[in-house]
Amino acid sequence: MHPSIPSPLIDTVFLGDVFDLMRQLPDKSVDMVLSDPDYNVGVKYNGKSYTRSFEEYIEWYIALAKESLRVLKEDGNMFFINYPKQNAYLRVLFLDKACYDVHEYVWVYNTNVGHSPKRFTTAHRSILHARKSPNNRFYKDPGSSALSESHG
Repeated sequence: MHPSIPSPLIDTVFLGDVFDLMRQLPDKSVDMVLSDPDYNVGVKYNGKSYTRSFEEYIEWYIALAKESLRVLKEDGNMFFINYPKQNAYLRVLFLDKACYDVHEYVWVYNTNVGHSPKRFTTAHRSILHARKSPNNRFYKDPGSSALSESHG
């Protein structure tokens, strides 16, 4: 347990604005950030309209990554799941400059194939894995101890 994290924040799930909640956390207090934000920009989906422009969304997404990096421990990991285009912008405009290393993984999303009569649909999501420093703790296998990575 981190001595400067208020005990009500430990092992608790909160419902609220992510920025309001993360601002309560001290710098360098989180082992891992997993972000899977809404990524429907300028569309109507499941009865909800997403009217934010793509540019506004990218500004918001970068702000989310900055705040996530602030609370992340030096040896921590951040993961951002999104459409490939949104993650490409996040990576080029912020993560590649701000982080020690960024890797990209692909999640194949088979249920999204063929829903548009005019084009192929994006049937995968991009997962960016950002490391803050070369002294990274990464648990690759369930039940394993931390794997120290001092190189790629």
